Amino acid sequence: MKGGEKVGYKVKRGSGSSQPVIREFVLSVLKRLIGLLVVVGLMAGVGYFFLRMAYYRYPAFQAAADDVLGWVQGFYADHGIWATIGIILFVCLAVWAIGEEARRKERRRESMKEMMK
Repeated sequence: MKGGEKVGYKVKRGSGSSQPVIREFVLSVLKRLIGLLVVVGLMAGVGYFFLRMAYYRYPAFQAAADDVLGWVQGFYADHGIWATIGIILFVCLAVWAIGEEARRKERRRESMKEMMK
């Protein structure tokens, strides 16, 4: 550079208006939320159909389902909705944790088998 020359940089100082950015963000969140609700709705509908089919087709499943529903209704009558939701979530998390532990043990077993080769 020779003396006196200035190097020009264009500095972007904001996008002018933040409304388009906020609108795009809100639309993106709404699209994802609608997509999630559609997927959850489809899963619930298919699950309901198959559980109902199993309930009427297999007497053993019907007896087990009646026992579980009787226990849940009794628990709900005694303790209310939040305790019932909490115990259902606890059972779901416990089943998930047991499955994760089994997967982790299987991966560890496979890695030990690979190291032994």
